[in-house]
Amino acid sequence: MRIVSRVTCSILTLLVSLPLVAHAAARDQLVLVVNRAPQVLSVFKADGPTLTLVKKVPIPKGSREISVSPDGNRAYVSSLEENSVTVVDLNTLAVVATITDPSLLTVDGGVVSADSKMFYVTSAGKDLVVVIDAATNKVIKTIPTGSAAPRRLIISPDGKRMFVGHNKSDLIGVIDLAAGKTVKHIKVGNECRGGFGFSPDGKTLLNNSVEDDTLYFIDLATDTVKKIIGVPFSPQRIEMTPKGFAVVLSGGIGRAVTIMEHLEHHDANSTVRVGNAAWGLALNADATFAFASNYKDGTLSIVDLVNKTLVQHMPVGEDPNGVAFRK
Repeated sequence: MRIVSRVTCSILTLLVSLPLVAHAAARDQLVLVVNRAPQVLSVFKADGPTLTLVKKVPIPKGSREISVSPDGNRAYVSSLEENSVTVVDLNTLAVVATITDPSLLTVDGGVVSADSKMFYVTSAGKDLVVVIDAATNKVIKTIPTGSAAPRRLIISPDGKRMFVGHNKSDLIGVIDLAAGKTVKHIKVGNECRGGFGFSPDGKTLLNNSVEDDTLYFIDLATDTVKKIIGVPFSPQRIEMTPKGFAVVLSGGIGRAVTIMEHLEHHDANSTVRVGNAAWGLALNADATFAFASNYKDGTLSIVDLVNKTLVQHMPVGEDPNGVAFRK
């Protein structure tokens, strides 16, 4: 009887656990688009290049940038005009908090820590990086960047440093996260707010300078520029693939996604034309497709990164700005 009981219990335990495993494995991949003028976050279910609208979540006036936590549970949407951060639960697709604080002024780009416990966001109007505790949704610290109008952030692969791109400066701020302060600046091109990426070995930081139409390669052992290359007009974003490709989005008359398969030999790059006023960029989980928002067209350009072709310009609603992907 004891043997039968033990077997029965084991089977029951397995059967009870199976739905939970299946549910966890079946979590939808999402493309999130910030529609600034209509004040909604458009949520699409992603199946490769095919997007299906799931919900439109109301967000504040002037919302533009979006960051997704690495655990995939939350999105943070920053509002330039209401000086706030909206927290969206990506499992329920509901707003769970709106964060305001005197330190938040002209709130722009942000980044979530690798453990999803901290959200860092730029306060361009006060030249600060503001640190928010994800558990309490409260501001716990502010870090002066030492330069004008911070707008883009990235955390080093080892989690020890943060790099800050500015709108009115040619300086990248370097923040020691343990010390909670800016420790140096790296001189690059004008308006170094065009996004960041790291080489696969984590030894090189890539940064777009918007006004100079250039991509800088920075040696992180010495924090010095080791290479500069030209890119299409007005580089706004950069994303890195697991294979080490760089995907650069250019706005304005540039209107291109540039696929850099060889970082050291950029003459072999491929360029795919996108829509009018390209702004946001995200890659899917396996980096086979890129999604670029075009705010004057009201479209999302979906680019096949394997075949280096445009899949379509998909209508996604008025004034799409920030884009993010939830794996």
